[in-house]
Amino acid sequence: MFKTLFSLSLVAFAAAECPNACSGHGSCGNFDMCTCYRNWQAADCSQRTCPFDRAHVDTPKGDLNSDLAIKKDAGDRVVVVGSTVYPYGTTESSFTHGTTSVGHDYMECSNKGLCDRTSGTCECFDGYDGVACQRASCPNDCSGHGICQSISEIASQNFGNVYALWDKDATRGCVCDAGYDGPDCSARMCKYGIDPLYSDDVLPRTTKVSVVVKSTGSATIAANTKVAIKFYDVFGEDYTTKFISITSTGADDAAKATAVCTAITTALKELPNNSVPSVNCYGTHATASGDTTATATLDFVSNPGYLKMPEVVTTKNGVSQLGAGTTAAIHTVEIGEFVDYWATPCALSTTPKFKTTITAAAGANQEIVQNDGSTVLGADTDMKALKKCLGDSNGVASDNVGIENWDIPLGAAASSTENFIHVAKVIQTTASANSFRRIDNLLISSASMSVINLMADITQPFKIYATDGTAKKILGGALTVAANTNTFTAANDIACESTLLVANALAANCIEVGSRIWLVNNAINTETNQGQLYTVVKIVKNAAAPLTTVTVDYKFTSQVAAAVDTVHIYKFTPASTGNYEYVSQCANRGACDSETGLCMCFKGYTKDNCAQQSALAM
Repeated sequence: MFKTLFSLSLVAFAAAECPNACSGHGSCGNFDMCTCYRNWQAADCSQRTCPFDRAHVDTPKGDLNSDLAIKKDAGDRVVVVGSTVYPYGTTESSFTHGTTSVGHDYMECSNKGLCDRTSGTCECFDGYDGVACQRASCPNDCSGHGICQSISEIASQNFGNVYALWDKDATRGCVCDAGYDGPDCSARMCKYGIDPLYSDDVLPRTTKVSVVVKSTGSATIAANTKVAIKFYDVFGEDYTTKFISITSTGADDAAKATAVCTAITTALKELPNNSVPSVNCYGTHATASGDTTATATLDFVSNPGYLKMPEVVTTKNGVSQLGAGTTAAIHTVEIGEFVDYWATPCALSTTPKFKTTITAAAGANQEIVQNDGSTVLGADTDMKALKKCLGDSNGVASDNVGIENWDIPLGAAASSTENFIHVAKVIQTTASANSFRRIDNLLISSASMSVINLMADITQPFKIYATDGTAKKILGGALTVAANTNTFTAANDIACESTLLVANALAANCIEVGSRIWLVNNAINTETNQGQLYTVVKIVKNAAAPLTTVTVDYKFTSQVAAAVDTVHIYKFTPASTGNYEYVSQCANRGACDSETGLCMCFKGYTKDNCAQQSALAM
């Protein structure tokens, strides 16, 4: 009896003998098995479990429970429960679960590192970091010339866009300081300039804005009215002027306008780093209906290329610097560009003009007339030459007609999905004394050569340039555009991601972030700047009408803004041919040394941006 009891006690003792006593990191249970505490694993609980996060790449899991079947049915998905490697359970098919995608599931070290079982830390592969290797690294830590940010942070800084996919915090990149470029922000950028061999325009397209100060119910602008202007250079660096006194001083309106221009241009030229070497200004000052308005139209001729829109600053330390009843704002006039998509001149024997004719029956209609200002450009040599120059409107050569290879735009009906139009660039052959703008991007419809975006009569002759790109009317339905904003609403769903558009074969009738568009107010017959080509920077699809809210990069002028049914969208798709990059680093006439940020000009070109041609330059 004693021997039997002793033997049974030995069996009981052996049953409770777990390997290495579970290393002190687990409890010993039936069958001499350790149940490890949280974040410990292995048979004796001696190994650490590393942190988990969303996997950058998924791992095929195969037959995890060895039942010779890969579980795919929705009713029996979880095949591993209570595992230290898969603490929340896992499945054998991780890519879809019914209609729900479960890709990028939680994995140890995010599947981008190896776990050190001794310390419980992830040893991340090159290009990844974080306690769970959960995020991408920025190359060279942005070289000390930028900051490393997630894709969601970068999107938020771009007009408040939202990026919310699985990698919103995992994918990261460098946001470089002004004047630096490259994936690691190690490359210095050189000064920009206009190519000296670019001769298409008398007035090359540079950023032009109007600063408007208005005093309500007063014949003068209060003497204590001050504003500052925040200017952005081509690299995105911002500079703010000192506060400028805007007063109604001077003998007459002309003298007052000159005083305003002088004060603003002087302040801009005093900005550090010679950021605004020179700027043209045309000012107006007038009183109407008891309100006094001072306007300074600024042309940043020395800062070519695309610039962020300048801003008016009206408060200092939280205190308004405006006089009583006074407002100040910037209204967009023109956006600078790097590329001229209208670089092909139309060879006409005369330099035509615009002439607006208005009849009670037909409403406003703009015609292209001969230089004498009376004869409509008809079926003569110049009309044929213009048709030949404009050529194709929809990018399909097979439907072109006539010996001029002229393409009459298809689909005159407003509901047509083929409502393409011709687009031409128009510039005056001479610069007006008070004009710093180009008349740009003329929209021409049908064989009658009528003009869609109406402009005021132009006494100066002009030249016409064509593009290889195409333009199409977008069926946005009723639009609402407010002045001095950069957002408009459309009654139709015009987002390219819409399944409705795809289902109705209208995918081409849509816009997306990056689309280039015009907004044209057909109710205006004396427009001076409806040729503004905007870039779409944000699209929000709303559950209720208006269905689409679109944000563009610049604010709308008061001429474009309107209520519903009068404003229309035209989308421009540039071609890969027929373009001219007329603004670039070193003005296309030198090589940029990315280590020093200095231009090495080609022979025959000089200045710090190589923008000056000289026979003496060696």
